[in-house]
Amino acid sequence: MESDSAYMEQRAPRFETLGEDDLQATLQSLGLAADDLIEGAVPMLVNTGNSFIVIGIRDSKTIKGLKPDFDLIEKLSESLDLIGFYVFSLDGVGDGVVDGVGDGVGDGVVDGVPIGVGDGVGDEDPLGVRIFLT
Repeated sequence: MESDSAYMEQRAPRFETLGEDDLQATLQSLGLAADDLIEGAVPMLVNTGNSFIVIGIRDSKTIKGLKPDFDLIEKLSESLDLIGFYVFSLDGVGDGVVDGVGDGVGDGVVDGVPIGVGDGVGDEDPLGVRIFLT
């Protein structure tokens, strides 16, 4: 805090490819198959001071049908030291919209939000989700 303003800094992102076992567990934890992923966009572990997994899904319909297994997500989060998953689709990108959902896995919350905002505003037709466990 400076005066009446708040600032946030984060480290430059570090990207890591998931091992095959962690990749399969990640897909299983969301009820996804490899065919549900955006072609050529392998889920990655990203760290900007906190670690999370970014998962690109072919379409927002699949995102809306996610059935998270929170027990498995919690195990993954503990083993990989994650704060959550960010699951997104590129549906509507040409229209200036990104479908995204992300949230912390720890609290068992699935929150539909536009990616990049993370405030839950304007989530009537989410392109993605955040999944957090706290």
